[in-house]
Amino acid sequence: MAQFESFRVPEAPDTEAIDAYLVGVHEMNLTELPTPKNDAEIERVPIPGATSWSALANMEADGFVYDPTDHTNASILRNYDDGLYNTHPANPDEISDDYKEVFWDRTSGVAGRLNPFGPTNLTGRFELWHHGARIATDSIAVTETDDGPYLLVVEKPKGIVLPGGFVNPEDGDTIMGRHVIEVSQESNGTVDISKAEAAPLHEGIPVANKRMTDTSWVESHAALFVLAGSNALKAGDSVDGDGEYEIETKYRWIPLDREAYDQLGKSEHRRAAFDAAIELGYISIEGVE
Repeated sequence: MAQFESFRVPEAPDTEAIDAYLVGVHEMNLTELPTPKNDAEIERVPIPGATSWSALANMEADGFVYDPTDHTNASILRNYDDGLYNTHPANPDEISDDYKEVFWDRTSGVAGRLNPFGPTNLTGRFELWHHGARIATDSIAVTETDDGPYLLVVEKPKGIVLPGGFVNPEDGDTIMGRHVIEVSQESNGTVDISKAEAAPLHEGIPVANKRMTDTSWVESHAALFVLAGSNALKAGDSVDGDGEYEIETKYRWIPLDREAYDQLGKSEHRRAAFDAAIELGYISIEGVE
């Protein structure tokens, strides 16, 4: 592990946990995800289920034939200019070339980086704002106590999660910088991981998210942060999100044990991150191998 201030994300470590997770990604049934709500017009492509991209290339359904040129850079930029995407900002006339460069990789001939889960029946950027992987952080912040290791979690209406949030490249965000911001924000400023011992657990793994489309999806970047002391394991109220997306939350420290692993592991990408940390020898959890 390295001190955060000189920390750089290396190539993804080879771990059985991540490999196993990625196999499952390609077997997921996307029709089980709830349909997102959005005011923008979105083209719905009549392709059923979570058919693989390779199968879809040779498949016809309801008279629709998939054409890979639907996802070329030229097609994407035409749609920008014609205002067919739910653009950010909303007025397509305000979208500069610099903005397009941030939200669309124009170096590849085919806008290929297609959603690794397969077709979603939705095209466009939808609520994830840009094509390709929208990076989100999951911060595993731990500290040692006389009673064993404790883990920082955030309490939301549906249960506990790790601190984290979306990386915003248009605002100059870096991945590790977003880890620091989110941990601070979601602990009401009581936890600072900027000088913690830190280690990445992977470069990013896809996350099943109801907002994803054929060319826009979420990838989680998980990193481990080991703190020396943790403000006496404080707990309290906090907030998550900004503006209209802001919600009231609570933060607290819980024992890093099998119960925490099972609760957080309900989200498979977080389970894979914990498993990677265990495989790499950074943490141990009794009852988990």
